[in-house]
Amino acid sequence: MAQADALMPRYATRFECVGPRCEDSCCTGWRVTVDRKTYGAYRESAHPKLADRLAQGVHRQRSGASPEHYATIDLHPTSRECVFLEEHLCSIQRELGADKLSNTCAEYPRIARRTAQGIEQSLTLSCPEAARLALLADDALDFVGHRIAYRKDSMPHWAPRPGWSPVQMEQVRVFCVQLMQTRELQVWERLAVLGLLCERLEGLAHQGCGAGAAALVEEFTGLVAEGGVSALLDDLQPFHEIQAQALFGLWLSRGRAAGSAHQEEVRRAVLRGLGAEGAADGGQESLPADVVVAHYVQGLRRLPEALAQAPSLMTNYLLNDLFREAFPFADGAPFAQYQRLLVRFGMVRLLLAARCNAAAPGLPSPQDLAATVQVFCRRHQHDTSFARALDQVFANAGWDRLDKIWRFLKT
Repeated sequence: MAQADALMPRYATRFECVGPRCEDSCCTGWRVTVDRKTYGAYRESAHPKLADRLAQGVHRQRSGASPEHYATIDLHPTSRECVFLEEHLCSIQRELGADKLSNTCAEYPRIARRTAQGIEQSLTLSCPEAARLALLADDALDFVGHRIAYRKDSMPHWAPRPGWSPVQMEQVRVFCVQLMQTRELQVWERLAVLGLLCERLEGLAHQGCGAGAAALVEEFTGLVAEGGVSALLDDLQPFHEIQAQALFGLWLSRGRAAGSAHQEEVRRAVLRGLGAEGAADGGQESLPADVVVAHYVQGLRRLPEALAQAPSLMTNYLLNDLFREAFPFADGAPFAQYQRLLVRFGMVRLLLAARCNAAAPGLPSPQDLAATVQVFCRRHQHDTSFARALDQVFANAGWDRLDKIWRFLKT
């Protein structure tokens, strides 16, 4: 273990695992991977209560193994809980100490990396407590320095893109964060400007250098400050059909996998809110497109009032995504990253609109809204088939240009 100062959102400094009080435990339903160093420690353990269980419940991966993903821990065949979970607490941590947890268990929901500027850490919102802290406090996504403990051998290093200096990349990342914090623009308008920026960044990337980053950031800063965004977007008409249909079909087809009671409650509420009562009750249902769209539009009208109780929720969700993924310099080209971000935003918007209908005649609570985002994040971030299908939404619809994508954005 080592300690260092890290840059992180303020909410991450407030996080503590709630353990047995968690409504959607990370120790249930997921295959837990074990790194090679931890696997060796388990094999050598002579602890009287755990030695036999460690030998029987932890198995080498015989194909596709890596030092980080060297073995797996069994899940109970009926409860789908980690076999080392006892009364909602980890018996490995209790008996052997936190230093004997695998990297996966020790770090979740934290995500850290070392950059040229130092260490950054955020949390994944698939954790219910992390989602509440990140989405419901106005100051949650203020960025602060904080002392952290971390495992030296599991800290990934984030290298600059070829042709870009760390300073140039940081200029772009800071602007993206500042743009998402611009309250004078609606959230969808901020995302529209972000798309234009990513399109321009593609040109710099093709040139193989970030020398034009400073000028590009200055240009876009002026566009926002001078009110030029409205001139670009005022005449656009929203395309509610594509917003609802493709995403609803994906949620209906991919959202049936067994999960916790908490996940099932959110899934059923979303389906009821989009008019799919039969599917919510476990039946098979294929709804006419106009029914889905009508329910979606109705929920959209109610959504601003619901979000008035949690005014930073959408902004904080997007900011956390931008920071967690080092946007727009993560995997793939900037515009492809932008498209993936937009589809995630569209799905969250759809699910929240549906929750507004499901709660009628009242409104969903801020906690209900945060839980909906958390269940989506758990599905997207930990179900690779769902994530791949979601990433393909724009490609399947043939929407590869900004003029089409902006109509997907506008509500």
